[in-house]
Formats: sequence, structure tokens, C-alpha cells
Amino acid sequence: MSEALATCETESHETPQAVFFDWDGTLANTIPLLFRAHNHVRELMGFDAWSMVEFYSNLRFSSLDLYPRIYGERAEEALSTLYRFMHDNHLDHIEALNGAEEILKELHAGGCTVGIVSNKRHDLLVKEIAHMGWDKYISCAVGAGQAERDKPYPDPLLKAFEQANMKPHPEKGWGYVWYVGDTVTDMELAANVGCKAVLVLNDEEKEELIRSFGPFLVINDCQDLKNTLKNSIQLVVS
Repeated sequence: MSEALATCETESHETPQAVFFDWDGTLANTIPLLFRAHNHVRELMGFDAWSMVEFYSNLRFSSLDLYPRIYGERAEEALSTLYRFMHDNHLDHIEALNGAEEILKELHAGGCTVGIVSNKRHDLLVKEIAHMGWDKYISCAVGAGQAERDKPYPDPLLKAFEQANMKPHPEKGWGYVWYVGDTVTDMELAANVGCKAVLVLNDEEKEELIRSFGPFLVINDCQDLKNTLKNSIQLVVS
């Protein structure tokens, strides 16, 4: 068992009935592309490029919420520039994170409802999922702009539940759902909806997030999640 999994508070018989995932940084690595895309916009708009620290400090926000604060009246122009860059480049700069396809495949094969909720623009999200060949594993995907408000508001995850024909448990509400993500936005989303938060570390120290939110489960990556679930859900092990 990894050091990350040593913080796991789940019991061996715990079985998730539904698992929803963030996309960027949880299932797919698109960070280098996002960094390039935002700095492409900043250059064309006459702003200094972000450092990686500045980039990460803003990564938690949906561009729909962030860009009006940065670019004001030119927000629509900036968003169009961002989307054009992403549209032209995103499928060439995406890779699966460790264990991502395996956990999606096995959750699906085990009869678990699987979905994706992301602050990535919805049409790009859907294209990337299909490009990876993972659309066959998931019940629904909700990207930015599909709900009235994006993460960390509960709207997109609740919309995903609706698309998957899910209902809250009469006593536990949405407590039977696990939401897996790597940022404070993901932890806030899980708290706002009332489902179980699973924090992905990606080899990073996230002690503040752990202290602040007390996630149900802490893992390093999706491979850790697969290993954790082996004894708690009947999966088809590849």
C-alpha cells in the first residue's frame, strides 16, 4: 500500500455505487497544453506570461469565470482566442494518466455508474473523451457551460446525476457517490453536493487540502484507486 493510501479511511466492504471524475489532472494530462494556451492568450492580449506558479493558482477557476475578471470588456475576445488555440491543438497534446483507462473500464464492467464533470469547455471535453476511446465506459459527461454555474458550484454534478437517471438516497442523499479530483475546486464540489470526496495527489504534497476537507479517500493516482477497490467491488481484473 502506498503512503497516499495510508490515509484512506474507507473500510474494505465499502462499495461505491457511482464514481464521477474530474478530467484534467485526474484522468488526462493536459497541463502543458493548458499552460501554453493561457499564455498564448495573454501574449496576444498584451499581458505578461504566467509563471507556472501563477498558472496553477488560477487553474482552479473555470475560464468562463476567470477571464471576465482578468480581461474585462475583452473577455469574449480572450475566450475566443483560448478556444481557438485549444481546438487546434488539444488532441495532439493529451495523454492518459496512470491507471485512468483501467479504472474506468473496470468500474463500468462492475456495473458502477461512471461519469465525468469538468470545467473544460464541454465540446472539447467530449472530443477528448472520444479521442481516448473512453466514451464507451461512461454514462455522462458535463463540461463548462452546460449547467447554470460551473464547479465548484453543485450545478454541473447534479446535472450529471440527472443525465445518468440517478436519484438521491432517501437517508444518505448523494453519499453513495464518489467524486474523484485533484484540486480544491473538486473538493469544494464534493462538499457542496454532499458526496464522498476522493483526492488525487499526483505525487504532490496536498496537506492543506487534506486538513481543510478531510477527504473520504486520498490516492496518488487512478492506479491507486483501482488497487483500493479490488477488494470492495467486483471488478473484472485485466
